Amino acid sequence: MTHVLSPRQRWLPTSGECRTIAAMQSQQPTALVPDAFAHFGDLLRYLRRRAQLTQRELSIAVGYNFAQISRLESGQRLPDPAIVAAVFIPALDLEEQPAWTARLIELAVQAARQAGRKGVFATPSAAQTAQA
Repeated sequence: MTHVLSPRQRWLPTSGECRTIAAMQSQQPTALVPDAFAHFGDLLRYLRRRAQLTQRELSIAVGYNFAQISRLESGQRLPDPAIVAAVFIPALDLEEQPAWTARLIELAVQAARQAGRKGVFATPSAAQTAQA
């Protein structure tokens, strides 16, 4: 049976509904901090979305193919810490956010170190190729 309330009546939740409402209010998202991220790709995806950029838009801003951004976010491509610092930080508008900047670069360095221990090496950047 559906009850229709007149404009003067108020809806009052039952005790069970009160508990549900209270539980929903307590599940508000908590603020994320840079240290909450353990993988470069997860942090890159978060920061890209926070900047309201698509993978294609970020790829254009940093001079990558959008598939390369996808591979970075999924951990299938190794980040180059120097390129992250020089190109990704400005593209994600992080110059005034040192904690996020430091964490993104730290995770890029960490990913490169872990890959080196496993015998996996990133393809050389254009700058490294030009120096050779």
